[in-house]
Amino acid sequence: MRLSGTSVATPIAAGISALVLEFARQASSGRYPGLMELVASPRGMRLLFRYMSSSRDNFAYVVPWKLLSIKSPPGANEARISSILQEDLDFNDTNREDIQISSNLERDRTLPPQLDRPLGFVETTDPAR
Repeated sequence: MRLSGTSVATPIAAGISALVLEFARQASSGRYPGLMELVASPRGMRLLFRYMSSSRDNFAYVVPWKLLSIKSPPGANEARISSILQEDLDFNDTNREDIQISSNLERDRTLPPQLDRPLGFVETTDPAR
């Protein structure tokens, strides 16, 4: 029998989701209108969690600082989230012209290869690395 996650994995993921939602809410009122709507959707949040994942020993881990980094220059975190979600819209939702998010930074097109694996644990290594 293979166990997935830990007894605290769900509350930690919920907390990370809340932080990402609050970040998107604040960004939506500025340069990125429409960002909150995309992040708050199940599809958007799933995509961001997949972007934040890393793999080790056959498990996928959540690594939030891959998405939100205190070392990023001002506006870079918002642009990264915008680019990830906009790229998904560009490739999968060509009919959704009502939601457009602009980014003046280079798109980060790297997604981890384990996108189809369940996210089971939260990595607790030092985010300063």
